[in-house]
Amino acid sequence: MVFPGVQKTTWTYDDKAKVYYFHRFYDHQPELNTSNPEVQAEILKIMGFWIQLGLRLPDGCGSLHHRDERRRR
Repeated sequence: MVFPGVQKTTWTYDDKAKVYYFHRFYDHQPELNTSNPEVQAEILKIMGFWIQLGLRLPDGCGSLHHRDERRRR
């Protein structure tokens, strides 16, 4: 949990979807499904845009990680 004392949990119930969702940050910032190839492609597209503008390390990159150990090889 990134904000202990501010957020009480990393799981929040969504009344509309009728499911819980995970978030490391605030409850209005749900986690992206970084295992999804479409999400991965979109992240790379967005990062490429900012890198072309000269930004070296977009904020929050430290929270992006591979959950699949095979991808680290």
